[in-house]
Amino acid sequence: MVMLAYLVERELDKHWRPLEVTAAEGIDELGSLRGTEITIGQARCQKVPDPPGLSKDLLDAADIKLPAVLPLRRVRVVTRKELVSQRRAH
Repeated sequence: MVMLAYLVERELDKHWRPLEVTAAEGIDELGSLRGTEITIGQARCQKVPDPPGLSKDLLDAADIKLPAVLPLRRVRVVTRKELVSQRRAH
């Protein structure tokens, strides 16, 4: 896993170097993108917005195309803090 993360970081650095953005900075910027939940009858999905400014530049530089919509999934993410408190409770 560590090697894969390293290779992804190197690849992103290569694509984003002309933008003077590191892989960590670029990922942080892209993390600000948010979808909009759409419900039509019983069908639900998440509309992916057109990325603005730097986010668009980062995706274009890495030749990444975002889908227009994503299936809506309700997934509960457990944080490290929650895991630690669960261990203490047992």
